[in-house]
Amino acid sequence: MKTKKLQPVLLLIIAIVLLLALPNRAQAYMLYENPQRIILSAPANNYTTANANVSILGACDWTQPLYMNGQPVNCTEHGFFAVYVSLQPGENTFNFSQPNGNTSSVTIKRQGSASGSGGSGSSFSWERVTWYETPLWGTVKSNNITHRRQADSSQSLLNALAKGATSRIIGEYGSYYCLADRTFIYKNNVNLITQPAANQITSITITPRTAQNCTEVNFKAAVNALYKIESEQGQLRFTLYDTSNACQPVWADNPLFSDIQITDLTNEGAVQYVFSIKPDAFVNGYYVEYREGYIVLGLKQPPQLTGADLQGAVILLDAGHGGSDGGASGPPSSAGPLEKNINLVITNYAKAYLENRGATVIMTRSDDSELSLAGRVSLILEHKPDLSISIHTNSIAETADYTSIKGLRSYYTYGTAKSAVDFITQRVSQYAGMNQTTPQVSNLALTRIENTPALLLENAFISSPTDYEMMIQSEYQQRFGEAVGQAAAEYILSIARPDGGSYTVSTMGQATATDPANRPITVYLDGQPLSFDVEPMLQNDSTMVPLRVIFEALQASVSWNNQTKDLTARHPASDTSIYLALGSPQMEITQAGQTRSVTLAAPAAIVNGRVLVPLRAISEGFGCSVSWEAESRAVVIRTIED
Repeated sequence: MKTKKLQPVLLLIIAIVLLLALPNRAQAYMLYENPQRIILSAPANNYTTANANVSILGACDWTQPLYMNGQPVNCTEHGFFAVYVSLQPGENTFNFSQPNGNTSSVTIKRQGSASGSGGSGSSFSWERVTWYETPLWGTVKSNNITHRRQADSSQSLLNALAKGATSRIIGEYGSYYCLADRTFIYKNNVNLITQPAANQITSITITPRTAQNCTEVNFKAAVNALYKIESEQGQLRFTLYDTSNACQPVWADNPLFSDIQITDLTNEGAVQYVFSIKPDAFVNGYYVEYREGYIVLGLKQPPQLTGADLQGAVILLDAGHGGSDGGASGPPSSAGPLEKNINLVITNYAKAYLENRGATVIMTRSDDSELSLAGRVSLILEHKPDLSISIHTNSIAETADYTSIKGLRSYYTYGTAKSAVDFITQRVSQYAGMNQTTPQVSNLALTRIENTPALLLENAFISSPTDYEMMIQSEYQQRFGEAVGQAAAEYILSIARPDGGSYTVSTMGQATATDPANRPITVYLDGQPLSFDVEPMLQNDSTMVPLRVIFEALQASVSWNNQTKDLTARHPASDTSIYLALGSPQMEITQAGQTRSVTLAAPAAIVNGRVLVPLRAISEGFGCSVSWEAESRAVVIRTIED
């Protein structure tokens, strides 16, 4: 009887011991455990497609090999997998199995090609527009309403309209009205009105509003006219339709404009104002409002930083999805973290980083609450932040190759956001250790906002097994979130302090390093530059670099203990080993059985989720010579041969 009672206890102890002996998966990963079965998360069973190929995504018991129709399948460490299969016409059944008896299958149907269908048959054609002999008139019902170059086109890329914007309606196309500028707007977004009096601009005044970090151009007008804004390097064009101009602007010297040109576009029934932006100025978003008989064009300028770092800057962070909207799911489907969870963790790390540097951070959600796209957009419009970043996790259709499409993506809509998205994408790629990608123009609700540089970051592809394996790790979440925070901070500093900071930013252009004292540090080993995913930094006059890069460059193996936060590096050629603990001012060097202690100018530290170590102490510990070239901000390491 006693033996029987003890048996469950002994089994439990053995299980715990075995669990501890395995790689520490549970602690390194967020809310994910071994499913001990085969999960086929995509596509759904009996999925039908005309494509010749499709991706099958899933997860399995990570302690067992996986086979599909008898052939081995590559899995990640935690059992995530994707296979890109070829389909024969008709039904295709794929059977998955593991030696422990786990099985699962999916049937995919390939139909004949859909060619000849011609799509929906509703593709836009100007010949199908019904033109009115007598125009109607209408006003936009609410704020942030988009109009389109073509009806039924989601990629309109036109600026959103403010409530009350008034226009002739010159035709219709199905459920759309055609406006005076020959763009299209949903009929249900317009209130029809009687024809207003002829609209004429009778005065133009320019008012700098220092407290709001903006310059407002006030056009006195009886009608809140339909408008269009176009921006490019050094210029901003503001067009008012169904309007004529009867004045010249009255303006004193201001920090933003060097010139204003006015052109009557008689053939379009419009007037256009072209603002030339001063070379040392910057437009950080814009807005259009109608106030007490004035069309107000507000041009935002960089924030006025009130402290040593980011105090005075307002940054909005949006964690995508939430509540019942889980977003995309990864290989384990609902068994693992959903997109909404990953987005929130990453965003909270970015928030903490920026707040630690003094910025005011506005969150669209700080918990698992649900907020509509319209609600998120309203927050951005209300707060007019200096920068808006929406953080998401990417996914693609089943017909794409899940095994090859991965990595960071970034999106924006308007030209005024291009400088920000280029800058931040490059920095996030660098700091998070990801391949740099080219930002893409897209018509997304959270980027289709003009009063701030608005961008959306897809941190990686949840449909990629390797990306998912990476993104659910708490270490990656912290590194990526802090990379976003650091990139945002540097962007704000680059536009707010172009003279005293690290960067000078030309209007709606690119940022370039100018201050020699703030140029990146370059490290040379035997004449060859070393590449780091986190830039070297100075701490107590000691150059700090990511540990693995320098040890591997010096041909030393390194072992990092995440529990005790220390490392041991060995250099076989010189029979030398180095022991270093995080935060310790001492480093131990052992050579030929003799150990000595070295005092460090700066101890090893974690910065942006990466362990940085003192470059000089490490290099000299392995017998190299090290010199610092202040003028070029370069560290030169030379290997000393015996």
